[in-house]
Amino acid sequence: MFSDASKALENGKHVIVEGLMAFADERLNRLFNRHIFLTLGKEEFEQRKKNDLRWGKEPEWYIAHIWDSFLKYGKLPANIPDALILDAEQDFDLNKVVKYLRKL
Repeated sequence: MFSDASKALENGKHVIVEGLMAFADERLNRLFNRHIFLTLGKEEFEQRKKNDLRWGKEPEWYIAHIWDSFLKYGKLPANIPDALILDAEQDFDLNKVVKYLRKL
């Protein structure tokens, strides 16, 4: 992910990295000037995964594996104090997000 993000930054003005491992690599974290972290409880996560049928029904063991991986890797590092933290279980103010992204 670090290699791909580095190459993308060389070729473009904006790069968005998302996913479970987005904050797991310190080198990757240093590449970006904005960080948005979404929180989501286990119950809501499991419900959303069970309802997401884009690739077919995912087995329970796989959903549990993703949650366990989140507990291990899906934390916001302490050295990113200016991250925008949003509760993914609630509607959020898009203007707040845009203001954060435009911040100098």
